[in-house]
Amino acid sequence: MNGVRTSLLLLGLWFAISAFAQRPAVEPAAQKPASVRYAMLPLRNLSADATGATEIGTRLRDELGRRGASFVPADELDRVLLERRVRYTDSLAADDARAIRAATGASFGVAGVLFDFARGDEPRIAVGLRVIDLASGERVQSAFVALRGQDGRGLLGLGAVEDVNELEERALPSLFAAFGEHGGPLVRPSVAAAARARTQPADTAPEAERVAVLPFINRSTRSDAGASFSEILAHEWFRARGVRVVEASELRAALRRARIRTLQEMDAATMASIGELLGVRWFALGSVDRFGEEAVVRDQRHPEIEVSMRVVDARTGLVAASRSLRLRGDAY
Repeated sequence: MNGVRTSLLLLGLWFAISAFAQRPAVEPAAQKPASVRYAMLPLRNLSADATGATEIGTRLRDELGRRGASFVPADELDRVLLERRVRYTDSLAADDARAIRAATGASFGVAGVLFDFARGDEPRIAVGLRVIDLASGERVQSAFVALRGQDGRGLLGLGAVEDVNELEERALPSLFAAFGEHGGPLVRPSVAAAARARTQPADTAPEAERVAVLPFINRSTRSDAGASFSEILAHEWFRARGVRVVEASELRAALRRARIRTLQEMDAATMASIGELLGVRWFALGSVDRFGEEAVVRDQRHPEIEVSMRVVDARTGLVAASRSLRLRGDAY
């Protein structure tokens, strides 16, 4: 009897072992991507609206938070900015970026400019963002959107957007598209390749183009036209070509150290010394003569833009390229 009981126990144990061995292996739980931590600076507001920059910043923060990003608390970031005496929040100098990273643990900074924000029956939004790698102080992503309520107008003049909140719903996805599903910035392949190149020995790394965009001289009726065009040019250059653009704050700091008060003081020798200080060979500079002023054509009003630009080689002081353009809204 004991032998039968023992046999049954062993048989049951064999079945249990066989069943366990044949059970499908439990797949490990998918690891959740580490949360990206941002230092989100207040947008620099060049518009006439006092609260538009806060609204756009809040919408961006909410969307990135929904995707899993985290943020340095505002009071903590304000304390670091105050200690570093950061006056402008549209960009960061490299030293300030590294200081923010060390103090807050954030990996990236988000900065930008609200160029235009208008409510009413003909709303307008124009905003540019950049994402800065706080370890290096370099821009790794850039986004820009400009949209008017009239841009939704279709057949027979119908379909124009007449509410700024609806316009935000149409415009902001262009900014959100610069970030991945987990909240991190979508770094351009050209930027990543340049970062890898900079880790190579100096004699094997290819020379990466780095451009400093000086504030354009403003001859238009808009007080912020020179700064706005310089900012938009930097965004487009980065997005179209992957050019390494010197951050505006870093450029301003270099100009202060050199005691440059006006662009008229930028002779060839001064430009060469600042270029050496920033590690920059190319400077873009020029003037804005018209920036949104309207021209009347066949009883229709159309905005115009007129700009002259040249690219100067800081090593030689020679103009490497120049271009002038004048465009009117009815060209489109």
